[in-house]
Amino acid sequence: MTIRAPGWIDAALTGVVFYVLATLIVVTGMALGTSVVQPAADIVTGRNLAGRFGNWDAQWYREIAEEGYSLKPGTQSTLTFFPAYPLTGRIVARATGLRTDLALVVVAHVCLLLAFIVMAAMVRRRGSNPPRIETPPAPPSEGGEHPTSRLSSSPLKGGRENGSPELTDYSLLAMGLLPTTVFFRMAYSEAMFVLVLAVLLYGMQRRWPAWTLAIVAGLLTAVRATGIAAAPVLMVYAWRQFGRAGDETSPTSAEDSERKKGGRTLQRAAYAGAVAAVSVWGLAAYMTYQAIQFGDPLAFVKVQSQWRLRLGDDPPLSEKVTALATLEPAWGVYVPGKSGYWARRDLHGNALFSLQFANPIYFAAAIVLLVIGWRARRITGYEAAIGGLLLLIPYVTKAYDNEMAGFGRFAAVVLPVYPVAGWLLSKLGGPLSAAVLSLAAFFLGAYAALFAAGYWII
Repeated sequence: MTIRAPGWIDAALTGVVFYVLATLIVVTGMALGTSVVQPAADIVTGRNLAGRFGNWDAQWYREIAEEGYSLKPGTQSTLTFFPAYPLTGRIVARATGLRTDLALVVVAHVCLLLAFIVMAAMVRRRGSNPPRIETPPAPPSEGGEHPTSRLSSSPLKGGRENGSPELTDYSLLAMGLLPTTVFFRMAYSEAMFVLVLAVLLYGMQRRWPAWTLAIVAGLLTAVRATGIAAAPVLMVYAWRQFGRAGDETSPTSAEDSERKKGGRTLQRAAYAGAVAAVSVWGLAAYMTYQAIQFGDPLAFVKVQSQWRLRLGDDPPLSEKVTALATLEPAWGVYVPGKSGYWARRDLHGNALFSLQFANPIYFAAAIVLLVIGWRARRITGYEAAIGGLLLLIPYVTKAYDNEMAGFGRFAAVVLPVYPVAGWLLSKLGGPLSAAVLSLAAFFLGAYAALFAAGYWII
């Protein structure tokens, strides 16, 4: 189904096709949820189809876009939601005259469409790249060896298979039909996060300068807190990039070898540290705002206690660490005596359509895909590292308190899993891959219908 055309035209046409196909499934599910499914919550009362794209967390984004942030002691605060997405929605609403909730949906869909296009370009480009795409070029050291060659991660397997139209099609289908990507079409920040992450990964693939990537990564931290996952990876990227031809910070050839080596190491460390600092500019700006407005730059961290789902008082840190180490938040979803038992959340009592039941499964599947992709050299070390951190950060900070709620969403934004899933689907062959994708499409539509009807799909 991939369209043959030059460069970005090809990517744009391909991205549009798969965006439309996958989004039609979601819209159909939303329509059925609005007109057929019995409503489950008061939040959908009086809302038409368009309004139901703004259920659940979308209401908080709308409040931020319309009224700004608020902090009320002892109550859930909007500060837990980062500013880039709702502020963009506010700008679009004022520029177009749309209702705020509709403007937020428009922003999400535009971001998702662009993400499909960037993803198409990224997957298609892999076949024409040199085998090693990770390490930015740097001048050789005195011994003639590339100073970063031994730091390189496993290269991507090159050749036509990586950049084939079939692989692109399957990768975009995986990205479009994974059931938890239903949130990409709602008035949620996931679509914007995926777009910025796609640009970041594409830039790394194209070996953009570290400073450029740091600016992109900084925007990622203004969309969601987990965007900080890019900072340590960019630090390594910058360390390897330092000293490339034309870099003004490179030591002069007149320095003696020992002094050159020591000074160069310090300069590389300073360069990498500066790039990492710039890569969190969005988070820094948000903290600065909170310090000025509410007198506490960490207010967004402190309000998290009001959002915890686990019953009872906050336990000692040692208890949390033990629970995380033994994976209790994940397996506790399936134990009736646990507070995180899925049926406590999903009142319909059907495990097949319970996202709370499936959250640990989607999360584990993302981990498995990352490992397979890295070992099979279908993704780079940078991509594997960012993907791993995008899963590790929420697990450490939220899995215990939220009992894995929302972890299907955390898995959905891990973009490096989609080329791996696409590769595996291409290996299955037509009938089997069609069956897998059809099943995914069914649950994508089902989650959309339940979301529209106000069921606990978060």
